Amino acid sequence: MTRIVFRPSVRSDGDTIISIMDANIVWFREIGSVQWGLKLFSENPKMAAYWKARAGVGDLLQKGKAQMFVIEITDGPERIATTKKVAGFYIVGKRCPMYVPKTDEPSLYIHNAVVYPAMRGRGIGAAIVNHAKELARKTEATVIRLDTYGGRLGTTAEGSKLINAWVKLGFHKSAQVTRNGGQPNDREPWSQILALYL
Repeated sequence: MTRIVFRPSVRSDGDTIISIMDANIVWFREIGSVQWGLKLFSENPKMAAYWKARAGVGDLLQKGKAQMFVIEITDGPERIATTKKVAGFYIVGKRCPMYVPKTDEPSLYIHNAVVYPAMRGRGIGAAIVNHAKELARKTEATVIRLDTYGGRLGTTAEGSKLINAWVKLGFHKSAQVTRNGGQPNDREPWSQILALYL
């Protein structure tokens, strides 16, 4: 039996977070994507410092600040003690990024949802959505929003796959924007904003 557990991140998770990001950059290279650039975060002091600093900060329920949750997965019978493996992490908060149109509705925003490529296909995406729904109920949010990579001027195969994965989990497509807040064009990657109404 596979069990997926979420826990608030702590400072000591920093190196693991960088490892997860690095594994995805390697995967992006393999499929020909430059979504996060070509340089590993562990080789980029500024990016490594930024992501390590995100671990262990934030308090969504008590202070309303965006919080990182580590995703742990275990296999085997529940009655038998098994080793937990970190599968990924996600960050959720009440504020959306600056490039995303604001909403008047009480909402939560999933800023990042990243898992080791080897852990995909194990129901982690659905578990993230269910965990976010629990947080939404506790914070009286009526909608969960996020944005995901779309590509350049039209949906790329990679972007389409990412977008459709969230649609299958109940999200609906909303606006399309660049990171500068503009409309999709052939110069900048764009993001698809999605919303899940509760």
